[in-house]
Amino acid sequence: MAQLRTSITAATPAATPAATNVVAIVGENANGILDVQSRHFLALLPAGLHGHILRLSDPGFVTQLDTLLAQGILFAWPYAGVGARLEIGGRNLWEAAEVPFISVLADAPFIMPANHRVRSTHVVNGYIYRDWLELQQTHIRSAQMSTLLPMGVIPNPAARAVSWSRRPHRMVFVKGGSDPARQRAHWSAWPAALRRVLHDSADSLAAQPTGPILPTVQECLAAHGLVLDGRRQLLFGLLHELDTYIRALRATAVARALLPLQATIIGDGWGHVSGLGGRARFLPAVDAAGLDALYAATQTLVNVSPNLGSGAHERVLRGFASRCRVLSDTNAYARAHLHSLPSYSGFHWQMGDLANQLAEADRNPAPSDDDLDVAQDWVSQRHDPAAFLGAMTDLAELVRMQDVMSGYALDAA
Repeated sequence: MAQLRTSITAATPAATPAATNVVAIVGENANGILDVQSRHFLALLPAGLHGHILRLSDPGFVTQLDTLLAQGILFAWPYAGVGARLEIGGRNLWEAAEVPFISVLADAPFIMPANHRVRSTHVVNGYIYRDWLELQQTHIRSAQMSTLLPMGVIPNPAARAVSWSRRPHRMVFVKGGSDPARQRAHWSAWPAALRRVLHDSADSLAAQPTGPILPTVQECLAAHGLVLDGRRQLLFGLLHELDTYIRALRATAVARALLPLQATIIGDGWGHVSGLGGRARFLPAVDAAGLDALYAATQTLVNVSPNLGSGAHERVLRGFASRCRVLSDTNAYARAHLHSLPSYSGFHWQMGDLANQLAEADRNPAPSDDDLDVAQDWVSQRHDPAAFLGAMTDLAELVRMQDVMSGYALDAA
């Protein structure tokens, strides 16, 4: 656990009812996406609140944090639990300073499980997807406060700059690639008992629509007579490996199906597909700051989703906000909520006719302005960024209520 050297002492509460600073903690992240997201959300803070971005890699991080702690922090928040385990004097920093710290968690808990189980009364797990909250409840069982946070989607200011019919990019797939065959080859080094579960689970998951992988893995474990509930490191490692593999398999299937089409595939790691030929072109990853402009110049945004069933990936929602037609693998949430939107098309990635599905979607008639309005309005109503900020503010108030009700606390476990 990281030790933080700062002049603030554990006996000095840094958070008061008058605190007006909101701090976004940012770690290392691909293409700067978390910096961009944090900056956009902080720009929407209500009058009277002051937003700050602190980067853990910045040499001045400790000094900047020390200053803000002395001024008073209303709450701090990172993505993926970055900074949640910082310590001061052997205690969790945020608990010692009495600052609510709300981890915004969009990725599966088994990827970095330690960040989902922090010994602190002031660190809250805020899950974007119910799948991950349920996994917290059933397999991690942290004593922390855990809850769902609404996903906020920042409006795209360039969404109406170019009409749909005049946009220069016909189909765009923004996704880094990875060769699933190469990953699967590495399984030969795993213990035989786990290797059998890996291969059986992978084969089963490759034939299923997008959704949670845990039920299938549990079935395969049971079929092989393995119970790993008491050895969570093995279970979580297995889940992470299969999650990575299936996501790579799904993305590769879509990239290959796009090859005959007038598509642009943007991202690194596509060497296993780019040499196969076709009309599609491959471009390197772009900085996150340029995504709004890219989406606003795109007719059809192609997406693949994480292994979950309770929500839509951010790219889908940003596509709607950018007035794109969106083409994505379907999951339980999409079937219930997105298929009625006229600018959305879902595909079944695991089917042998995937290339035909994408080609047929590409031939669909152009969406009308009214069609694009429906999806754009749907996102703005259901994914208001102010609701995301408001939910974190409410959580900060709830965290502070613990101190008011300290007389009801049981002995610390």
